[in-house]
Amino acid sequence: MYALYDALGRRPASVMWTALLTMAVGGATLVCSSVLVTALVTSWPGLVFWGVAVVQLGAGGLLVVGGVRLVMGSGRWETAAGAALLYLTCGAYVLYAMTEVAGNPQDERLVPALLTIAGAFAAAGTGVLVLAMRVAGRTVVAR
Repeated sequence: MYALYDALGRRPASVMWTALLTMAVGGATLVCSSVLVTALVTSWPGLVFWGVAVVQLGAGGLLVVGGVRLVMGSGRWETAAGAALLYLTCGAYVLYAMTEVAGNPQDERLVPALLTIAGAFAAAGTGVLVLAMRVAGRTVVAR
């Protein structure tokens, strides 16, 4: 079995911090998804938002599981899949901001907020993905 250990047989701090960041981003994504689902239940704006909410919940779950698997040293594909789903939700937020909201004068204040949310999720997903691939690729040693 392969695990994430350094040359001395210990878990490197970089692996633990990457796992912690991955779980934190996943938790924040789950919180944002639950807020989105709560807003959808009260207003029901459309099927596209439900799709975004479900994909975002999946991304959060995969990131949390990916962080746990990084700590265990048993893999990182969940982190990559969670980051890919996070990018998909970012694209949905940007697309919605540019097509639906920007044309409506009453909702134009939402455009910067939606773009900020999309940028924050994209930055978090990129950070998690780069760290997970860099750390795990550098410290895998046969035990």
